[in-house]
Amino acid sequence: MPTISKIEQFRQVKSEATKNKDYLLIGLDASKKSSVACFYNIEKDTLIRKYHVNHSLEDFQRFTYKIEQIMEINNFQNAVIGIEPTGNYHKPLSEYLKNKGYFVVYVSSVAAKNNRKTIANGRWGKNDPRDAYNIVDLMRQGKILFYRDENTESANIRKYLLLRQRLMKLKTSLKTRIRNNIWACHFPELCNIFRNTEVHEVMLLLEYCPSAELVKSMDFQSFISIFPLAGNKNNKRYLRLCRVWQTAKTSVGFPMPSSTILESKMIARDIQRTQKDIAHIDKILAEFCTQNDVFANLLSIPGFGTFTASVFKSTLGNINDFNYAGQIVKFAGLDIETMSSGNFKGKEKISKKGNSLLRFAICQATNIAVSKNKVIKQMFQDKLNERGNSKAAKAKLKIKFAAKFIRTAFVMLKNNLTFDINRFNVPVNDPVLRTVRA
Repeated sequence: MPTISKIEQFRQVKSEATKNKDYLLIGLDASKKSSVACFYNIEKDTLIRKYHVNHSLEDFQRFTYKIEQIMEINNFQNAVIGIEPTGNYHKPLSEYLKNKGYFVVYVSSVAAKNNRKTIANGRWGKNDPRDAYNIVDLMRQGKILFYRDENTESANIRKYLLLRQRLMKLKTSLKTRIRNNIWACHFPELCNIFRNTEVHEVMLLLEYCPSAELVKSMDFQSFISIFPLAGNKNNKRYLRLCRVWQTAKTSVGFPMPSSTILESKMIARDIQRTQKDIAHIDKILAEFCTQNDVFANLLSIPGFGTFTASVFKSTLGNINDFNYAGQIVKFAGLDIETMSSGNFKGKEKISKKGNSLLRFAICQATNIAVSKNKVIKQMFQDKLNERGNSKAAKAKLKIKFAAKFIRTAFVMLKNNLTFDINRFNVPVNDPVLRTVRA
């Protein structure tokens, strides 16, 4: 392979693998303990239909020796290895092959499932050797995906981001349990007093007096002494705690059993620990996205924080790998997809076939920008009024703003610029996006 960037090398392989007889195509179906390989060439068809590779260093070495042997015998110039991602089982072998200098690509699991129906008149069954051939069949059609290295700083940050997502889901689940399991039975009035259930007062209530019965049994001074940060008597926090104590006297909540008291203490501690873990990850992300490179400029975009900037930097990698902004829009799954046949024309919608983490980050940033930034909020409202100010129009317009934020970020990264609100404009009269279903 010539000395070119990895993305350019991938594009070259994608175009040439469908017709170049010098390519050895290898499909790998990975499982927990072993993988099955299928060797194929455009000119010579299937060379080896079933080759087992146990997940051990000895078998990995034997596999690479087999590849070199076949390439030498048949005078092949390049070997391309395709793998269908299966959880994490494929990663040790794919990383080993990549480190040995072989070109590794992915095939889509959705494409593999659909392609299976096109082989042998739709009668192609499913087992490891047939799945390996199915991967090869996709490779010879050029239906391959770019393989991103697992052992890089960006890959490490992506794992931090995924871990943060799981922690956020855990925290949301814990907060739901407070309202639905604790308060709903034993102090339902608190649902109206506290809109945010992760504030410090709620944690102390869960720890020391989670039910109306326990609050009622305490005198006011004993109750208020639980909250050392309540402040002076004119403080909103102090007044809210007074309301809690007064409400407990007439609460309809029933007595709390000892098991639920323990549950409330566990929930409070789990939320606090989760908050600390999220804060720790956010500190790592802040250091990552503010390093001396062009990605730090993303923080100047309204709605973009360390999370969104980190997602952009870790998922996009080198911005020069993208030739135009529409590629990133597709990569995020925000491109338009339509279904039509004959006289039937279905509704257009976003594909949601790209990177879900990037799509989540840009949509979250858009929601923050249109609600918090005064200029963009007014711009959004003006364009929404032109569209009819309906719920559907609002959802469609947010998709347009999300796509515009991507295009703005692309221009900023390409030219090392900071955000300029005077250049930010979202066109309204777009006949395609007017019918987008968000």
